[in-house]
Amino acid sequence: MGVNIISSKGLAQLGKMRGKQPLGSAVFQSMNLDPPVKEALAIHGEGELGWSQIYDIIEFLGGIKGIVKAKFATSERTRAIRQTANYYRHLGSTKKSPLPSNPPSIAEGGDFARGLLKLWIGSRL
Repeated sequence: MGVNIISSKGLAQLGKMRGKQPLGSAVFQSMNLDPPVKEALAIHGEGELGWSQIYDIIEFLGGIKGIVKAKFATSERTRAIRQTANYYRHLGSTKKSPLPSNPPSIAEGGDFARGLLKLWIGSRL
């Protein structure tokens, strides 16, 4: 299996010890033993995230309620990013969902979704 490292910071995080093994090894082991972790990583895919993937990650983690209940993020921030992702993933649709008053950028949405996945996967290790 190939792995794309997006940043040197991410590579350093994967090398940190988590118990008796590096975090990267713990994540790969979890991926093989815990099918939802494998599914979450498949939703993320390779490279930068698009709005559809950001939306799918939020929904995979239980939507706004599930994310807030797990204390991964606030309702307001999750709602703004989910609403923006929903708007852009339906471009060309005759029924437009409105953008929030201060929509986040795609980079902010991607960072948010990756942060959620890190927290969620960490909670399963």
